[in-house]
Amino acid sequence: MEQKSWFPHWPPACRGVFALDRSKQYRKNAADSLMLSQEANTRASQDYWLTMAEFWFRLAQHVEETEAVSVPSQNLKKRLF
Repeated sequence: MEQKSWFPHWPPACRGVFALDRSKQYRKNAADSLMLSQEANTRASQDYWLTMAEFWFRLAQHVEETEAVSVPSQNLKKRLF
């Protein structure tokens, strides 16, 4: 069964570029959550932010593994952008 994409009408190379952008944002969210866990005043808050950091990191990994493709060639970039 073919996996559906968020951008079904776009070439796979474009979908990969957006997946990498999302992955960077998810990794930033993970880092921010980790920082918040270190600033938390209670154990429950620390645990919450650590769980969120793990969630964002795993989501970034998932996007990288399932949606990212190689960066498009220069010819393709010129045609797309």
